[in-house]
Amino acid sequence: MNRQSHPSSYLTNYRASASQLVQRQATKILIPNGSITQRKIADTIRNSSQIGKATAIQRMARQAVGGLRQVAQRNKHKKRFLNVITLGIRKAYVNNKRANRAAQNGPVHIQPLIDPVEEFATAYEKSRYYHKTHADNLNSIDQTGLLNYTDRQKILGHDVGGMSMLGGEFAGDEKKGVFLGPKKFMVENKMTNHVIRAFLPADRTKTHMWFNEDQVPSHELMYDEKFRGGAVITKDSIFGPNVSASAMGELLENDDPKLQSILAAVATHYEGNAPDVPTMKNHLRSAIHARRLSNAAFDNV
Repeated sequence: MNRQSHPSSYLTNYRASASQLVQRQATKILIPNGSITQRKIADTIRNSSQIGKATAIQRMARQAVGGLRQVAQRNKHKKRFLNVITLGIRKAYVNNKRANRAAQNGPVHIQPLIDPVEEFATAYEKSRYYHKTHADNLNSIDQTGLLNYTDRQKILGHDVGGMSMLGGEFAGDEKKGVFLGPKKFMVENKMTNHVIRAFLPADRTKTHMWFNEDQVPSHELMYDEKFRGGAVITKDSIFGPNVSASAMGELLENDDPKLQSILAAVATHYEGNAPDVPTMKNHLRSAIHARRLSNAAFDNV
């Protein structure tokens, strides 16, 4: 049986084939996105005219794409809303986790960088005090130290005038002990001309007010009532190894044994462990060279 002998059968088969082809194309396009079922595609094709099948499928595709866009937009807003709601919870969780990790690892301490020469100079200045006297007393003080009234009588056999040589209201001061002062006080008060350096360890530099004189330990310091906030008095003597009338550079150049005692006193004023004596000598030399510390002797502090 050929196609010409049965034209109506041929047309029916052709239309059926065309419908199947269109349905397969629509299925391939629309079903994978999950928006239109196989049955809906078949019903649309069957109820449409042969010429309008493509138009019907295009309309369905547009509707499907529009629906997908609406779903995507709703999902986007939903995700954004959930992010806002859970942000505080997630942030608290992360902070708590970091805090726990930090607690397990222990705190991290970053030590500041410290210039070793500056560190030495700071300790040196805490240890150093000044005493002024007359030229005739320099050699004796340099050898035996700054002596209180009792030790002057015991060691020297006589009294030695120092800053009390002016007499008057200052005449009895040195019987209380050894009269000292910081650099500023010595520069501003020109009672005598020549300066002695005395170096005290940290346990001798605690300073008390004058009205507690009877309670002040003899090795510690007390403000002098006549120079409130300036001069201080120590009841105990400061012996020769911790006293110098020489330039500090001269002590370094001659490797004077006094440097051992002086630097031992300076070492007690370090915040942490002090370096060894050779290192501190180098720091002293550097500080003098940089004019951070004074090198002058006698009449220049």
